[in-house]
Amino acid sequence: MKVDDFTPVASGRGRSAVRIVSKDEYADGVYVLDVDHMPVGCGTWPAWWTTTLNGWPKGGEIDIIEGSNAWPGENSDAWKATFPSSGPNRTAAFLQTDQDTASLHTIPSCNVEQEGTQTGFQASRGCDANLNNNQGCGVELGNATWGSSWNANNGGYYVLHRDFSKCVPPSRS
Repeated sequence: MKVDDFTPVASGRGRSAVRIVSKDEYADGVYVLDVDHMPVGCGTWPAWWTTTLNGWPKGGEIDIIEGSNAWPGENSDAWKATFPSSGPNRTAAFLQTDQDTASLHTIPSCNVEQEGTQTGFQASRGCDANLNNNQGCGVELGNATWGSSWNANNGGYYVLHRDFSKCVPPSRS
């Protein structure tokens, strides 16, 4: 699966997006995504997520990859096409991040109380989709977990282990 590469330069609206939706529903399990190359640059939105069919956010959403609208890597072809060769727009402040934040978005009162066995940094503990611009309870996964750095490392794997038996509903007082 890849974007149109028959046209050397996208024009007008740009290239068409690719979206895959499962016909089946899955619950507990191990989900694996093998990504050789991830799109980067302003206007791209590489994403891989799970959600309930109806009733969002009540059923929750897990964003494993959510890299919306990142700036291209400095001095890449996309960077050179986007920014002038010099001037205030060519500063480190405009570089894309090379870190993914995996997030869980849910209803109010859902919080992450402990970090468990995760390998990333717990950036936020409140999962309420209505707070903090829908940030959710996110885990920063570290350098080279998406974008230009991911591609420079020839890609890799994202793995999600989802186990509903570990879910504990909020207590009712």
